[in-house]
Amino acid sequence: MNKFWSSFLGSALGTLVAIFGTFIISLIIFFALIGSLANSADSAKSEPLKDNSVLHLNLNYEITERTNDDPLAGIGSMNFSTDKKLGLHDLLTCIKAAKSDDKIKGIHMDLEGVAIGSASAEELRKALEDFKSSGKFIYSYAENVSQRAYYLASAGSKIYVDPMGGIEFKGISAGFMSFKSAMDKIGLKAVILRPDSNKFKSAVEPFFLEKMSPENRAQTSLFIHAIWGKMVQDIAQSRNMTVENLNNIAENLLAFDGEEALNAGMIDKLAFKDEYWKELKTLVGQEEKDKLRLVKPENYIKRAKELTSNKSKDKIAVLYANGGISNGEGDENEIGSTTMAANLKKIREDESIKALVLRINSPGGSAQASEIIWHEIELTKAKMPVIVSMGDYAASGGYYIACNADTIVADANTLTGSIGVFGLLMNTKELFEENLGLKSDTVNTHSNADFFNTNRGLSATEEKVLMKSVNKTYQTFLQRVADGRGMTTQQVDQIAQGRIWSGTDAKQIGLVDVIGDMNVAMDIAAKKAGLSEYQVAEYPKIENTLEKIFNKKTEDVLEDAGVKYLGEHFKLLKYVRSLRLNNGVQARMPYAIEIN
Repeated sequence: MNKFWSSFLGSALGTLVAIFGTFIISLIIFFALIGSLANSADSAKSEPLKDNSVLHLNLNYEITERTNDDPLAGIGSMNFSTDKKLGLHDLLTCIKAAKSDDKIKGIHMDLEGVAIGSASAEELRKALEDFKSSGKFIYSYAENVSQRAYYLASAGSKIYVDPMGGIEFKGISAGFMSFKSAMDKIGLKAVILRPDSNKFKSAVEPFFLEKMSPENRAQTSLFIHAIWGKMVQDIAQSRNMTVENLNNIAENLLAFDGEEALNAGMIDKLAFKDEYWKELKTLVGQEEKDKLRLVKPENYIKRAKELTSNKSKDKIAVLYANGGISNGEGDENEIGSTTMAANLKKIREDESIKALVLRINSPGGSAQASEIIWHEIELTKAKMPVIVSMGDYAASGGYYIACNADTIVADANTLTGSIGVFGLLMNTKELFEENLGLKSDTVNTHSNADFFNTNRGLSATEEKVLMKSVNKTYQTFLQRVADGRGMTTQQVDQIAQGRIWSGTDAKQIGLVDVIGDMNVAMDIAAKKAGLSEYQVAEYPKIENTLEKIFNKKTEDVLEDAGVKYLGEHFKLLKYVRSLRLNNGVQARMPYAIEIN
């Protein structure tokens, strides 16, 4: 009888928990839908764009490649907001349309908390420069200006800063965090499998070194100096300053004080926000008592697309390859070989699609998955031109899936190359047996039947087999690059070995064809396809929140919670997790690079 009641109460409690959980999820969805409908109603009854409007760029959010149009996206952000934030390419569309829109007088940029990658910032800055060439103004304001925000603002007409503010102008650094000491303390040992020539392939260094290797330090120094050089060159040209002067300001932190930044010519005026608004109203011909006609990009994007679209039936497909590369299914933030293959098949079977632009933002991942995607691109090339546009990262596996394109376009600040592979296993014997007292034993039919048993080291046979696989993968990678770039494998090996390059340096050594942004890649694709007008078809489809919930993608919600509450520390946990989950030989960037 006791067992009956235990079973009954357990089942009843489980049912109640399930009902309660379903009720909570339904409640969240209900309120999010109400918020979405309210926003839609507000948008529907909003007045048409008025004359002398100002496009308001508030970039205080993480700018991704694409806009998430999901009305329930706020559920994932843990704040249930239904506000839509535009992705990079919709922002570029808004700026392009505003340039020739008679109702847009200029741009106001809010510089607080800009979060954008180096290459993406370069693309956004080019769009701002192009906008300014029309004769319209770009005014910026902030209480304190980050270095990345200043890079964007320097393309504009005027920069205003709060009287007590300043500019974080200090140069850039790339960080390295070692796990070795922590692993030694708990008794966890890394088993590193890396080709002898891959001395620059540093993704495994945090697991067995406490500091960067000389090779890693050399390559890191090269690409951060290349990124910095591009940044100060652009700023110097826009602000009529010298590179030497800017380097002196960064070296001595002279811009941290607003007065000194003003005297140095880095900003145009120290002013309180109300004083800034007053000058902006005067600029657009409004009275001080009037409300400035600011229009947000998310409210302008529909008009922007109408202004920049055409009625052509021909299409250029843009396939976004964002995130790590893994076997199986993927989504808008993870490159899965199965999903990518399916999307490439759809693209080449669509008769209206005349060219493909593959937009890559990836540090790499599974070498096997990269090879599968490479093969699908080969099949697609037989049907249409394939152009690669590289974003912030297109390295290791990210370069693997780019190397056979007809043309490779990269931003000057793109991080690419890193042609190399590695294998990583963990030996938990000391951790489990000596520190935790967990002992294991096995009965095997063959000497290596318990291959990949983490509670012992590798046998000589196992290590030989694994190294053969790693070396074979590297040779295949070299051959793919050699075939795609018109080189010999020996020539590729000289610039490979896991070494990472900036876009500018990659062009000089033959890994990239053209330095340019997404627009340049689109123009090349149109020219190769013989198109003067075309529509853009974007892949993959972005799943909405309901689809993620019913597809049981709870990790998306958990990841957003991790970012919210752990901030930068969550990136470290995610990086370690990605290495653990990606089985087989890896073609991955040197390490989790953070450029500050």
